[in-house]
Amino acid sequence: MMRVVAVWFAVAASMLAAPPEENAKPSPQEQTAAAPAEKPKPKITISKETTYITEPLRPDGYPDYVAAIDRRMSEGVTLENNAAVLLQRAFGPSEIPERLRADFFKQLGIALLADKGDYFVSRAEMTKRWRARHPATTVDDGEDLDEQFDRATKAPWKANDNAIVAEWLKINANPLRLIVAASGRPKQFFPLILAPNATLIACHLPHDTQIREAAVALASRAMLSAGARKTSDAWQDLMACHRLARLASSGPFLIDTLVGYAVDGIAIDGDAALLHFAKPSRDELVRMRDDLTKLPRFPDLVPTFDISERFILLDAIQRVSQEGLGSLAGLAGPSAEHSSSAILNVIGQGVDWDVPLRMGNEWFSRLAGAARIEDRSQRQKALEAFDADLHQLAEQVKDPGSFVRDFLTKGTPSELLSPRLGGVFVALFMPALDAARKAYDSAELRGQMDQAACALAIYRVDHGSYPRTLDALVPKYLDRIPEDTFVRERTAPIRYRRDGDAYAMWTVFLNGVDDNGRGPDDDPPGDDSVLRPLPVKSGKAK
Repeated sequence: MMRVVAVWFAVAASMLAAPPEENAKPSPQEQTAAAPAEKPKPKITISKETTYITEPLRPDGYPDYVAAIDRRMSEGVTLENNAAVLLQRAFGPSEIPERLRADFFKQLGIALLADKGDYFVSRAEMTKRWRARHPATTVDDGEDLDEQFDRATKAPWKANDNAIVAEWLKINANPLRLIVAASGRPKQFFPLILAPNATLIACHLPHDTQIREAAVALASRAMLSAGARKTSDAWQDLMACHRLARLASSGPFLIDTLVGYAVDGIAIDGDAALLHFAKPSRDELVRMRDDLTKLPRFPDLVPTFDISERFILLDAIQRVSQEGLGSLAGLAGPSAEHSSSAILNVIGQGVDWDVPLRMGNEWFSRLAGAARIEDRSQRQKALEAFDADLHQLAEQVKDPGSFVRDFLTKGTPSELLSPRLGGVFVALFMPALDAARKAYDSAELRGQMDQAACALAIYRVDHGSYPRTLDALVPKYLDRIPEDTFVRERTAPIRYRRDGDAYAMWTVFLNGVDDNGRGPDDDPPGDDSVLRPLPVKSGKAK
């Protein structure tokens, strides 16, 4: 959208610029006077309505959104209760840009880690090492290596079944010990990794990827333990995954939250496989059920986007107000045309920057209000109305013709530019909360399905097989059947069927249509979100 926006900025520039005199040539004195001068600092009102925060402030007097997020996320955090301390020692410093490491570790409260050490090895690095030792590895062999990693989390296995995974887990034994210990801590605070003068949107988030890699390792080790009939060891690794998921989702940004949901999904699939194949005793199953019920719910989504995601927008507006509209093109990445910067800086002189700031806050406050509606049906309607209005705004700011029409009928370019620019920022930076909310609902629902899987395992111990319907679980094994929150216009329970000596549980998920327990990896594929103890037979990666 940035290229289209640049077009109507150019239109605005042509309206704002004074027509040059024909054949006019600057005198030597004028050429001297035209030398670049220091940009005057634009006027932005520091207030709740504009910048949202009034402190902490940077040395130049503008809000320090990075410090504000770090301050919020570090509340109540100590060296002893911060999981990030142990996780960083497990992962090592390699993903932290070298020029930022000293400050990062100082904020974390630990000494700078050595470049080389017994740090966690990723799947990609393990595959690279394996191929270096086996130079005859072909493309097909490489695909088989990927398949080994994929199937290692799906069902119990032995070391010779997935040789590369077994070696990977052995290499990572010490880092995984630290990661499991970290999962038992109640807080997680990683200082934001950001180059000086960079905007929040450029924040470096390596820990999300590393935590997900660690979850895959833990789930793989759980299935290896299950294959060796070490059920207790397997369960401890899966519970560590669940705890890591909650820690990851407590991060400041929506991406952190979504990674937490993904990690929990890895653990839930592992739970279903372990409960089915390992056949724990009734006493073990009761303890497992108690462990699952004690897991805390995922953090509320609203503070995440209402604060940190809001700050991303306000920080971007603030930065562009300081550096000129020419820097707006840089937000689109290296593909944006630098030649438009001079034009954009010219018209930026006519912007009242308080207007875009107020607009951004108004849109975020409206979104937060919709998300806080308790009734699910009413909340969904409010979010859909918000999305429709946001789409309309995005279409409007992409249309340079509408700017010209407004200029001819409603006012001068200077008067119209500020709200139009505010619309650009809102359209570019407003998070897709509806999708994130559905991801939250899915994570919560799959957690309930996980508890139902445990109830099914206890029922199987008592009766020799899984029940024909979930009704047989209530109330002895399960207080109630989970409600499928993705069914529209009515209340309905999750779906279930017995498949041979196994089962499938599912929710209709995003399309609201029952695809008979077929998920994206089934053949033919469907949209259902399915929990089953047996791997998908299609062979597709899950």
